[in-house]
Amino acid sequence: MKVIEITGLPKAGKTTLVNRLAIRLRGQGLSVKKIMDVSGKSPVDPDNVWFDQTWIAHRLLDKLFDKGNQKYDLVLIQRGLLERIISINTFCKFKMLSVRQAKLMTEYLKSFLSLQDLVIYLNITPRLSLARNKGRKGKTLNDKFLNVLRKAYKKFLPKYADRYFIIEADQKIDVVVDEAEDLIKMVLKKK
Repeated sequence: MKVIEITGLPKAGKTTLVNRLAIRLRGQGLSVKKIMDVSGKSPVDPDNVWFDQTWIAHRLLDKLFDKGNQKYDLVLIQRGLLERIISINTFCKFKMLSVRQAKLMTEYLKSFLSLQDLVIYLNITPRLSLARNKGRKGKTLNDKFLNVLRKAYKKFLPKYADRYFIIEADQKIDVVVDEAEDLIKMVLKKK
């Protein structure tokens, strides 16, 4: 079983990519499980960032450790462990979490990063992210937050992901899917 995280700014195309890859790879005879974004399912008040992020991290780990995953050739995660680390550290920069909380959660999640065989980062600009969100704004959906988040990806990807690739997500979705599929096939070939 290989585990692939698909990550990126909001509206980078993560959901679309996971769904299209699953269809394409299943069509080639591979068994594929999708773990979709668990953050929207948190029963915790999102204004309580520490408890919300803790719940999300544990829910994600629960899904990763599911014994049923072993029967799949591939597990695709939309917004996985690395994204949690990056988000937590970005929340810290905006004083939504303390430095101590961010360090604790980062160290904890780092211990599980080896479960993921590949991280694919879909790169888009904060401006495009906001445009795809049809101008909606909020605490974490604004130009300033998205710029800091994007910088955090550039900092943390090489630091924490042994195997990561950046795909420019401002191109046609079929091109993005082709590039991601090629990367995944490389990982699947390695035993």
